[in-house]
Amino acid sequence: MSPSISILITTYNREQYLSAAIESVLAQTYSDFELLIWDDGSTDRSLEIAHTYANQDDRVRVVAASHQGIARTRKAAIAQMVSKYIGWVDSDDILAPTALAETAAVLDAHPETGLVYTDYLDMDTNGQIRGYGSRCRIPYSPQRLLVDFMTFHFRLIRRDVFERIGGIDESSQYAYDYDLCLRLSEATQVRRLPKPLYFYRNHPGNRSLEYKQQQILWSQIAIANALQRRGLANRCEIEVKLPEGRFILRRKESVPGGVGSREWGVGYKPELTNRGKKFSIAGGVGSFLVALPLATLLQGNPVQAQAITPANDGTKHDRFSQW
Repeated sequence: MSPSISILITTYNREQYLSAAIESVLAQTYSDFELLIWDDGSTDRSLEIAHTYANQDDRVRVVAASHQGIARTRKAAIAQMVSKYIGWVDSDDILAPTALAETAAVLDAHPETGLVYTDYLDMDTNGQIRGYGSRCRIPYSPQRLLVDFMTFHFRLIRRDVFERIGGIDESSQYAYDYDLCLRLSEATQVRRLPKPLYFYRNHPGNRSLEYKQQQILWSQIAIANALQRRGLANRCEIEVKLPEGRFILRRKESVPGGVGSREWGVGYKPELTNRGKKFSIAGGVGSFLVALPLATLLQGNPVQAQAITPANDGTKHDRFSQW
């Protein structure tokens, strides 16, 4: 009989952090899971470390593959997973002991929900906690997800819904997970579990300038594709300014309904309010949303992201922290 949950760890030259990630999964209070560790052609000791754990625990499987990159690797790995619920842990991060138990309970209790996600804590290279994740402060809605990637970590996904929307689109490359969440938000209910059940490690390897620039560019494409699917492409357009990675969501000048119209597309209306006023949206992916009056956007003026400001907890939030 297949386990209820399949968890994936993909790794590429992460020997420094891999053991901690694996052990955090094996320490789960919920035991009915399989762990697939997929090595993406590592040249360090990552594969050796993975095999050590597989020899000790029959819930662990290891696949050694040639280097393909994160999106292709994750898609290929998920194709080999067998459970009704699926999720993944990055090879440099840590999963809280009750994460699987608590997220599986949400999906079990709410069959209409296809994705549940948790809050997370930021930690440094050495595993010291640096504060509550900035994205946790962002309330979820399918509309707000257009500019704010709050469905960050940890996510548990219903497998049949994942398959129904086509799974991971490897052409989305550096923004494959953001693109996936956008498509899931259009097909199923999404629930937030407001507990920090994931530890996200910040270190030089995931903060490189080239990596961030690629995420910004591919996120712009993911947003544009979402606007097209939602029937908004003829009304709104997304722009990005480099190198700072500032996104602009602009109302196109020729819009059916004229100035002041609230009709943004089929089934879509802005949902944000502030003292009873309707607001439009603009901002950077993975950051706090900047809200301005709808009339400002309808007048054709672009709405831009603002600069990052430090939070009291040491994280970056409120005005567009970048990936």
